[in-house]
Amino acid sequence: MWHTLLLLAALLLAGLRRVYLGLFSRNSPNPFAEDVKRPSEPLVTDKEARKKVLKQAFSASRVPEKLDAVVIGSGIGGLASAAILAKAGKRRSQPTGLQRLTLPFLPQVVARGASHAILLKFLPLPLTQLLNKFGLLTRFSPFCRASTQSLAEVLQQLGASPELQAVLSYIFPTYGVTPSHTTFSMHALTIDHYIQGAYYPRGGSSEIAFHTIPLIQRAGGAVLTRATVKGVLLDSAGRACGVSVKKGHELVNIYCPIVISNAGVFNTYQHLVPGSVRGLPDVKKQLAMIRPGMSMLSVFICLRGTKQDLKLQSTNYYVYFDTDMDKAMERYISMPKEKAPEHIPLLFIAFPSTKDPTWEDRFPGRSTMTVLVPTAFEWFEEWQEEPQGKRGADYETLKNAFVEASMSVVMKLFPQLEGKVDSVIGGSPLTNQYYLAAPRGAPYGADHDLARLHPHAMASLRAQTPIPNLYLTGQDIFTCGLVGALQGALLCSSAILKRNLYSDLQALGSKVQAQQKKKMK
Repeated sequence: MWHTLLLLAALLLAGLRRVYLGLFSRNSPNPFAEDVKRPSEPLVTDKEARKKVLKQAFSASRVPEKLDAVVIGSGIGGLASAAILAKAGKRRSQPTGLQRLTLPFLPQVVARGASHAILLKFLPLPLTQLLNKFGLLTRFSPFCRASTQSLAEVLQQLGASPELQAVLSYIFPTYGVTPSHTTFSMHALTIDHYIQGAYYPRGGSSEIAFHTIPLIQRAGGAVLTRATVKGVLLDSAGRACGVSVKKGHELVNIYCPIVISNAGVFNTYQHLVPGSVRGLPDVKKQLAMIRPGMSMLSVFICLRGTKQDLKLQSTNYYVYFDTDMDKAMERYISMPKEKAPEHIPLLFIAFPSTKDPTWEDRFPGRSTMTVLVPTAFEWFEEWQEEPQGKRGADYETLKNAFVEASMSVVMKLFPQLEGKVDSVIGGSPLTNQYYLAAPRGAPYGADHDLARLHPHAMASLRAQTPIPNLYLTGQDIFTCGLVGALQGALLCSSAILKRNLYSDLQALGSKVQAQQKKKMK
């Protein structure tokens, strides 16, 4: 027994040494060496000025020369990866009873151990497999242990009644998996995030890209849109060496030493890489660990009146019609598509315009509402080969049935909106697939289920792919959402720069705190 423990300790030390050497072997510049925060500036509302930054259409002549990297996809995972590398000198185109006292604390304990999930992605994979085999990950890490237990299982162990379980689980649509099928760790991360406070970008979500793109441009890079990446190019040794972009009828090859994909695991491995590497054992192993997440149908509503006129709150509403969401969702998803709109088990409703303090200045007398409806991709699958906007009357009838059922609930909950609706637009899972390139219309990427969030899978899905010089970033590398995708960008950039960017950020945070204390004296 002691011999085994000594052997494991030796292996762990060797692994940690390898991680240290691996992360710090290259003398890359520290992108977080200085605090570059600046005071808030007036909101830029000029459409042409914003278009010049946000909508630079792709053309071969706009691709910078001698690129260090190409990033596929301009979501926050891709933008953040490009911005971090730019700062390092690279160029790239681009919540009653007793439970009330205990449960908020429990998610915080688990969530604060999320660094263990990050460490799993840095440790050599054979070492994590050995630690997992001997049960050491779950023994010493609350986060890893919570990653092998479902949310429903933990709440049942705590003695919560079915009704209390439903209340404590209400936020699960945020990551798209019902309580019996997701891990307690995922739920803890989400709850801890909202306990600390959520935020909304002043000026809307496009402000994030509007202020990130110039940073990339100043480093000699570019963010180009309106063109499709058809594939990742490989050299004769099987290493990624660029991308092929389709612009009109023309294919443009862009060569660079590093390719970063923010297109998601499925798109990258099943569509972007050549067929010759899709069968690689490590690629097949990673794909076997995950599946696409829940499909969603979206309803976008324009309203006449301000938030004061319409008595709207900047609140996210989770609307349920059953306390057992696992069974309700199972029944719903198994229904024929013709009956499903009459049995929608939940709705997510939000008023984005109420969250932005600049909205009323920019769009006086108008408000917006968004409704998300869970759906089965199979209900719409027969039309996936039809062109966008030309899917026929049967498709529109089915989509409108979900929209009308959702609007019926909305009007019962918010009767003051009667007669105030200007327009209603529905987007099916096929809409998500077309505009977001979301496989099977799943906006959260790979499903956040027990399999994907198991410590072994967390360790296996990392930024460096089995294909040399090809890296993954974004939500599939860590978790969904803005913060999850940003973690993916940090993991990706750490792997490329051979730096522990988490340590760099921690050092910068300490430096900023010290400076603030000095100013207060």
